[in-house]
Parts: sequence; structure tokens; C-alpha cells
Amino acid sequence: MPEIDGITIGKKLKSLNQNIEIVFLTFNKSYALDAFRIGAAGYVIKPILYYDFKYVFRRVITIVQAYKENHNTALTFNVHRDKKRICQNNILYIEKYKNKCNIKTSEHEFSIYTSIKNLLPKLDDFMWQINQGTIINSKYIDKVHKNEVTLKYGKCVTISRKYLKVVKEKLRV
Repeated sequence: MPEIDGITIGKKLKSLNQNIEIVFLTFNKSYALDAFRIGAAGYVIKPILYYDFKYVFRRVITIVQAYKENHNTALTFNVHRDKKRICQNNILYIEKYKNKCNIKTSEHEFSIYTSIKNLLPKLDDFMWQINQGTIINSKYIDKVHKNEVTLKYGKCVTISRKYLKVVKEKLRV
């Protein structure tokens, strides 16, 4: 990039979002120290060897997963004119009932006027849709048998054929 170098772009990205993970892939070894000074997660020299690539990206995945575990995202919604905020880690499951979604935690249940379709983009990767009207928190899965999932609190839910393959793939990872 003749107009702007990667270090400058990296600095700009970090100034916009401190939590972004940057990996430099380059022919030039001379900027490695600068890359790590701005907080790069990795610096890989071309030609890229498979093991170098694998190591760096496993490291990035570990960093991102640790961040997600320590920075629980919340779901914010209105209940009777009060704004409620629930940490997604505390949600056991969400079920659609008529034109509402019932959000169940270990301590409370909230009913909000929205659809599963509207909630999905707001949810973290560990919240899985398992049928047309149910989203579960995968962290609370106790067991999966055939097309049924049992949560740690005893709730048993059928996984529809549409979502069965996706759920099984996620469980293998």
C-alpha cells in the first residue's frame, strides 16, 4: 500500500476499537516491533507457513473467546415502561408465544413484544435458534439426544429438522 502503511492503519483501527485483534501478513520484517507496540495479535512473514498461520489464528481465537467470556453482552428491552438489561449469559432460553417472546433466566421470566427474527441479530454466538420459536443458551445444554435438547434446569426442547444439522455441527466444534 503506497499511500498508507499497515502500522498507520492498525493505529487508526485500534483508536476506533481497542478490542480489535490485528494480524499483520507481510514480506517486511522491519515493522514487527511497531506492530506489537500498537497491540497486534500477530505478525506473520510471507511466504506464510501453515503452522505459523495456524498458531497466530488460534491465538486470536483464544483472545477473542476470553474477551467474550469476560465482557458479557446484555440484551436491553422495555417491560411496562421500564428499561430492563439482562446479561445474555443469564438467559436460559427464549420462546415465542403469539406476538411476544418470553425470556427465561434462572430467576425471572420477561415477556416482550418482539419476534425471534428481531432478537437474533442482537444475540451472541452462544445463543442458538433450535426451532422456529425457540432460542437456547448453548452454555446450559445438559444433553442432546436425537432431535431433543435438555437444558441444565430440566427444560426439554425439540430441535426442528431445519436446525438439527447446524446444532450438531456447533456441538462438534
